[in-house]
Amino acid sequence: MTGGIGAGKSVSAEFLHHLGIPLLDTDSVARELVRPGETGYLAVYKSFGPSFFLADGTLDRPKMAALVFADPQALHRLEAILHPLIRAAWEAWIHKCRERREPMLCVVIPLLFERGYRADFPVTIAVSCSVSTQLERLRCRGWTDLEIQRRLAAQQAMSKKAEQSRFVVWNEGTVTTLKDQWIKILATLKTD
Repeated sequence: MTGGIGAGKSVSAEFLHHLGIPLLDTDSVARELVRPGETGYLAVYKSFGPSFFLADGTLDRPKMAALVFADPQALHRLEAILHPLIRAAWEAWIHKCRERREPMLCVVIPLLFERGYRADFPVTIAVSCSVSTQLERLRCRGWTDLEIQRRLAAQQAMSKKAEQSRFVVWNEGTVTTLKDQWIKILATLKTD
């Protein structure tokens, strides 16, 4: 699963999890990797310095976000540290799911196409919405227009993600409508 920020990936993931489909969200993996003592923590600390960490040793996520979404070189530096670790994590997770013979599983990768991972998955599903809805949702998170603009510039437009995906979940309506779309997609996948 992929999609733009604010499109509804989290709501979709929660629904799939509720249905019992094993799911790994790479945003959660990224957060885990920068916890004190974890693999990515020391590398991020060495690359960016102590000013990006709070008194308790945790990453100052808002400060890091402000830097990397304003400075493409800093974003590239952070991604160079974390993306190989994230990929290794989802590859290991998929391997474990296959060993358990899970009939269906989902990996949520917001930057699936941007990172060139399309060929690694038999099916891609994009969660999408209109740009106006996306902007409204991001503003509701308390982000300024500049913060939104910078984050959107770091990823493909949702329309491009939708064009490259086998299925698209259009998230403009109610949660029930979103769930109904997922049920139809999952039924199609089960008959493939």
